[in-house]
Amino acid sequence: MDLQAKDWLPPLIGLAGGTLAGLIAAMSAVIGKENKISEFRQAWIDDQREDLAAVAAQALAYVEEPDVAKKVERLAAFDAARARIELRENPKKEEWTQIRAEIGTLRDRMIATDAAALATSVPSILAAARLPLKANWTIVKNGEPWYRRFKMRWSSR
Repeated sequence: MDLQAKDWLPPLIGLAGGTLAGLIAAMSAVIGKENKISEFRQAWIDDQREDLAAVAAQALAYVEEPDVAKKVERLAAFDAARARIELRENPKKEEWTQIRAEIGTLRDRMIATDAAALATSVPSILAAARLPLKANWTIVKNGEPWYRRFKMRWSSR
């Protein structure tokens, strides 16, 4: 049987088009997943910042609050923000261990109404929190590690 270009060209074009469509779909899925993970990580960073700010603000306001009922409200708000920080953490990682311990110490100083100690504790906590927050922001900015490897692998071809 004598095959001519008109006989094998359409199936070859169909195969090439299908392969290309599959590659584009796979790359779109990877990029979509990367974007969603980055969105989740950014939301985590924003929530962590908000709760750290709440812990700091409630601690400082607690000491200055003369009304006992409002003190109780401030302590409850502090504890709620602290609980969210605790629940957000991965127990297998230790990047927030020191900060979480300092927040516990901060609570003790609040109850003792030690304004001088609070004045040094709050900036210390916020300064220590900047490092893991910055590390996570860098991941959002640069992409997840697995995505960077994927991107490097495909861009080097």
